[in-house]
Order: sequence, then structure tokens, then C-alpha cells
Amino acid sequence: MAAAKKAALWYIDGSGRVGRLPQDKIARQQSRDPETFLSRVPIIAEGITEVGFLRILLKLVFDGKDMVHGIRVVDGGGNEAMLGVLEALKDAGISVGGFCDDEGKFPGRWVKLKAAAGPKLFQWQTGCLEENIIAHVPNLSLFSLAYDNDGVSGDRLRTLADRLAIPDKSESAILSACGSYDSLRKLIVQAATGDRSGAPSEPTGKEWSKHSQKWFKTLPGGAELCEKMIGLRLWHLVEPALLPFLNAIRAEVGEVALHPGELTL
Repeated sequence: MAAAKKAALWYIDGSGRVGRLPQDKIARQQSRDPETFLSRVPIIAEGITEVGFLRILLKLVFDGKDMVHGIRVVDGGGNEAMLGVLEALKDAGISVGGFCDDEGKFPGRWVKLKAAAGPKLFQWQTGCLEENIIAHVPNLSLFSLAYDNDGVSGDRLRTLADRLAIPDKSESAILSACGSYDSLRKLIVQAATGDRSGAPSEPTGKEWSKHSQKWFKTLPGGAELCEKMIGLRLWHLVEPALLPFLNAIRAEVGEVALHPGELTL
């Protein structure tokens, strides 16, 4: 499938709709994840953080039977790249799921896609996945984000200390340098997203960009972010935004919708 670059690809979705896929718009996705076009319900996620996050969440929503339903979350290769893939599938008469940020680019194109896909295409109203989860973490639990599932924190605390230009990476030193929990929350978001604004010079800017890989910008990191959301009991705070999307995916495979508060995570 990945090697069939000169072939004409036709796709049949779970509802029996058939359409030809334009090679110029799907070539990268065809190479990156050919199973996108072999799944009953493909969900194009913006990046690997979203893939890891959604795979854990959907496994819980479908009681571990997400794969049985043919649901596959795939990496769309970034906001703009996934936009092209979604448009190609839409033009072929096929509606798939999507999960991404709203980066403020190509608003007209996104509006058309969302009108066709409905709640199966999810975009945060503002910010990215990390921002929207970290925004709900209680002040006294913010530092828990720096510890992975094995209780190791070194690299993450170091990214915060480096951004504050202090040698001490202890929690107390970092909080003291921040001055407030609001500033600490903002600092964690910046590190987790690789924000390089304010970096004093190169190569510091490039190093700051890589901070995100120490946090959640990996497949396991995205899964960990979902687990932290659950462990910190934040689900009820993000449920209003995410439940319509999850119910749209449930409807796609013939499952009944979940009522608000019914999904306990």
C-alpha cells in the first residue's frame, strides 16, 4: 500500500461510500501510515501527542474494543498536512474523524470540513491539547506533570530551570523564580509545547524547541498526558468539549451516545 505510488487508490468507508483518493493530497499520508486507508473509522490526529492521547482515551471509551470496531488513530503530520488529507477524503465523498488544534490558518477551509464532518472533526477553540489539559491542573499538582510514570523528573525540571536561567532545578527554586503558580503554569506550557519565544540566542532557541520532546511530544508522552488527565480527575472539566466528538465516533460504529457524566474516568 505504501509503495503503490503510481496506482489509483479507491476507498470504501464503513458506510459503504466509495471514492477515489487524489494522489497529490494523500501521498505523504500513504507513506506515513497506509493503514489510514484500511481502517473502518480512521481518525486523523494532528501529531503524535494527539495520537497517544486519543488511543488511550478511545480504549477506555470503547471498553478496550476500539480496534474491534476498526477505529484507528493516525498521525496526520501536522495541522496543514492533515488539512490536505481531510480535504482529499471529503472530495472523494468520504467523511472521517479528525482531532487537532485551531492554529488560525485557512479558516475557510476548516469551516467547510467541519460542516461536512460535523462533530467527528474536533478542534480546540483556542490553544493546543497540552494547553487545554494543563489549564485545568490544580496549582499544587502542577509539578506532578514533570514526573513520568516511573516517577522520574530530571529532564523536565531541567527544561524549566533552563528557561528561567537558574542552575537549581528543584521544585522550590523553580517556583521561587516563577513567583506565582500562574507563571509556573505558563512556563510548563511553554516547555511542553517547545515555545522558543524569549530564548536569548541560538542555539538556545533550537534547544528550547526540543524541550517538548522531554514532555509530551512523543507517542508515549501523549498517552501519559491522557493518564495524567484521568489521574488528576480532570475529565469532567474537559468532557463538555470532548464528549460530542467521542459520541460522533461511537455513532459511526453503531454505539449509543454517552450522556454527560456517564463516562467516569
